[in-house]
Amino acid sequence: LIEDLQASGLQLPPELLVKADELINRQTVKGARYPAGAQADIDTEDFADE
Repeated sequence: LIEDLQASGLQLPPELLVKADELINRQTVKGARYPAGAQADIDTEDFADE
């Protein structure tokens, strides 16, 4: 929790965010976030193309 709070003030350069979005997005990352059994108990995204 302390690390999370410390990171809240972190300022990332816009070009770094663009590069991160190019590398990590719905086209480059595939598969379910959680196993089917766990997903049933979690209220989070469930994209149809997975």
